[in-house]
Amino acid sequence: MPVINNFDMKFDSSASDNIRAIWAFTMALLQTSNTHLGNHPGILIFDEPDQHSIVISNMKAFFKGIIDVEGWKQVIIGITIKDTDTRIAIESLDVKSYNMIKIIEKAFTPIIKVPPSNDADDQS
Repeated sequence: MPVINNFDMKFDSSASDNIRAIWAFTMALLQTSNTHLGNHPGILIFDEPDQHSIVISNMKAFFKGIIDVEGWKQVIIGITIKDTDTRIAIESLDVKSYNMIKIIEKAFTPIIKVPPSNDADDQS
């Protein structure tokens, strides 16, 4: 993280500031590579970008920034849509600009252990 005039971005800013800096840096790497024929693989993965109470205008700018990156790209965003604002922000995007895979049920569920059967009792 950058330090300018003794302002340490990592320690002197909020979690949401840090996440926006990570978004910007990650997308800038892709943009620079696309512009200058670099060797970026063209794949970005964001895990729960909404987890640090990002204001909705920043989330919309994040989505728009991804869509506006020129050149080839594949962007995977894992996001738990907990509030109406995030849902509306996603639904307001042009449906041609993304492919949503909804997991309606929980992706991970507890494993229920079944007691082993007693075969000796079954043979009587």
